Amino acid sequence: MRRIISHFRKAASHPLAKGSAIVFAGTMVANAGAYLYHLVVGRILGPAQYGELAALLSLSYILNVPSIVLQTVVTRFVAEHAAKKSYGDIRALVLRLTAFLLVAGALCLLGLIFAAPYIASFLHIKDTLVIFFLVTGIVVSMVGIVFSSVLQGTQRFTASVVITNMNSLLRLAAGAIAAWYGVAATLGANMAAAVVGTLMTLWIIRLVIRNTEKAKMTSLKPLFRSSVTTFLAILGISILNSQDVVVVKHFLPALQSGWYGALATMGKIIFFACYSFMFVLLPIVSDRSARGAKSGRLVYVSVAVVAVLSAGITLGFFLLPKLALGLLYGSAFIAAAPYLGLFGLFSSLYTISYTIVIALLGLGKFSVWMILIAAAIIQDVLLSYFHAGISSVIWVNIMVTATLVVALLLYYRHAVKEH
Repeated sequence: MRRIISHFRKAASHPLAKGSAIVFAGTMVANAGAYLYHLVVGRILGPAQYGELAALLSLSYILNVPSIVLQTVVTRFVAEHAAKKSYGDIRALVLRLTAFLLVAGALCLLGLIFAAPYIASFLHIKDTLVIFFLVTGIVVSMVGIVFSSVLQGTQRFTASVVITNMNSLLRLAAGAIAAWYGVAATLGANMAAAVVGTLMTLWIIRLVIRNTEKAKMTSLKPLFRSSVTTFLAILGISILNSQDVVVVKHFLPALQSGWYGALATMGKIIFFACYSFMFVLLPIVSDRSARGAKSGRLVYVSVAVVAVLSAGITLGFFLLPKLALGLLYGSAFIAAAPYLGLFGLFSSLYTISYTIVIALLGLGKFSVWMILIAAAIIQDVLLSYFHAGISSVIWVNIMVTATLVVALLLYYRHAVKEH
């Protein structure tokens, strides 16, 4: 009995377990706020308008790839330099990236004047103002990502989840009011919430920003070189979970598009239930890699835990699909219930894939981008032929992600031996 208790205490004190517990417990409120947001906004907008919002949010996930790349690259950079106590380098990185992003964001908004009508036409959207709010929110979020990555990289998980929770609740409150005025107002409220969240994060990391230690690094070129391959990797994995919603919005009727948007949102329950492991895994693997320590067992345990959690939620989707959809979206979306279990299977496979990708990026194995881009292209080609209904789209997703999980596991095994 003492041995069991000793093993339990040892496991509980592990950085992955402690960090994951803090992030998981802390993000419970944020996840609840995120799904309450979709519940409230979905009911107010109705299936047709919610389908438009879901397509725009899915488009934002693809356009948001640079933000995810920033989070991955900056977190890895901060974790490695925090391990060496090089806080001057962290400060220099934050200041340079913030200035660069503000200038680049302003140029993107100018270019949007010409691109917005074409994007709106493809998605059958009349109001181009929604595109402006969407892109402005992405620009603001990218700056916020730089700040929040400092918290993640230095393993200050408590502060990170406090900001996440406050931002989620603010987005919920603003969205509940704005949804009554349409999709454009809803996206405008999202943008405003992103601004407030970014300012709150800046206030928390102000001590790092004020650090007067002289930077030791002479160039950011190595960081940007790794950013290119990281960008391709995150682009590939993000497209796999987003382009299906855009395809459905383009090819299927508005009502079915709204149902599919609800399924996609339900599927994200699985991803965010496992997100705490991925959030903590990246800085820990990066830190160990910088110190020359091994992390293979840690990664396999993380993947196993993610697989078990995903399977449990997916089983619930298969057994109680009407209850799950009804609680969140109401009777208008019950017609999508027969597809919920299958979509849960796809989301589980995607979440497992994402976990392995995070581990590989933490190890610095950026060439994984080739596997992910290939998978995204295959999915795109298959969806261009098989989009007759919701079921066809989901089965394409399942086949692609199942193959991807196998490919990533084989690649990780090879990468660990090489590392």
